[in-house]
Amino acid sequence: MFVIKNGNAETVKSVVVIADLYGVASLGAVNLSAGNYTVQAFFSGGPIPIPDENYSGSSSQTVDLTITAPVPPTITASATANGQPYTADTWTKYDVTVRYTCSVVGNCPLDQVVNTEGVTPVGPANVTGLNGASASVTFGNVKIDRTAPTITITTPTANASYPAGQSVTPVFSCADTASGIPATGGCVVGTAIDTSTASPSRTFTVNATDGAGNTFSSSVTYSVIAIPPTISVSATANGVPYTADTWTKYDVTLRYTCTNATTCPPDRTISTPGETTVEPVIVTAPNGGLTANVTFGKVKIDKTAPTIVIVAPANGNYALRVSVAASYTCSDPASGVATCVGTQTVGQAFDTGTTGAKTFTVTATDGVGLTTQRTVNYIVNNLPKTKGDCTSSTWSARTRSDASKFKNQGDCIQFVNTGK
Repeated sequence: MFVIKNGNAETVKSVVVIADLYGVASLGAVNLSAGNYTVQAFFSGGPIPIPDENYSGSSSQTVDLTITAPVPPTITASATANGQPYTADTWTKYDVTVRYTCSVVGNCPLDQVVNTEGVTPVGPANVTGLNGASASVTFGNVKIDRTAPTITITTPTANASYPAGQSVTPVFSCADTASGIPATGGCVVGTAIDTSTASPSRTFTVNATDGAGNTFSSSVTYSVIAIPPTISVSATANGVPYTADTWTKYDVTLRYTCTNATTCPPDRTISTPGETTVEPVIVTAPNGGLTANVTFGKVKIDKTAPTIVIVAPANGNYALRVSVAASYTCSDPASGVATCVGTQTVGQAFDTGTTGAKTFTVTATDGVGLTTQRTVNYIVNNLPKTKGDCTSSTWSARTRSDASKFKNQGDCIQFVNTGK
């Protein structure tokens, strides 16, 4: 018989066992909780044969036992992709092998190989211990992306042509529906746009790498053509459009307009009177070699009014009703005389029909509108030459040289005799 007592010497189990033919008695499985126990065996047939040199023979024997709580099994999972450690929920382009490690030998799940594109949940995996306890582990998602990213190039367009020297900003994008495109280094220019010189064929390239390491490159071909520059010139005078080779009295400002030129001439103001020849202006395209030129013509500026010369009448005295033809000229060496108008037309007699102080005026206007006016003052008199001119009926019509009247007949006769 076997008697099992707990640490308080309390009997928790008594088991009667019949020895076999050989006199061997065995204690079978006993369900006990964790703790310290004493197992005592009693043999009714005599002493228990225990091979102990100090044993003198006894009908009972005591053994101390310590029963500990069952230890549950453990299980862990690790993974590799292309021979390198793989972390769950990260993207890879390779097959992923998940390997389980357990504390219970012979009862551990087999390695699991994941080779399907997309997101594959792995786990939970379970293991059961010898005492019936179990454990599980979940690895997480395995993400596999074997599809290369895509590239869209908007600028430059395929087979586009750009003028040499033109600045062209590339426009492109990269996309990947699975692992995505990293913000840094995922979508980069491989070969940049070059329009520095003319070329029949150049290539623009974009390289893309997705989150799983798949790569793709896309290129477009474009050409760079030599575009000649253009230049034109316009002019204003006093804010009004000015035409070359015409006369003006104002300063003239030339303004140049250019396209596809390295530089364009600044505005130029001409203020020098006379005729100024404007030299041709040449501009060069950014790519070099190609040029364009423009000529304007002469700029004509007249800031001097015309001149007037009056020959007749002259400053002086003219006899009453004497017939003298008006004589005068107008001149302008620059823009020329537009009008030359006097009190009387050249060749026609000017006024001597009455006595007194008189004026004769000529006005001249040149081709740019500058005006000159000149006036001659003259006197028409009726001098008595003999005493007969001082008769009682005629003396009152006579005058002195300054066209002043005589006071009486005697005053007239005195003038004839003395000139005073």
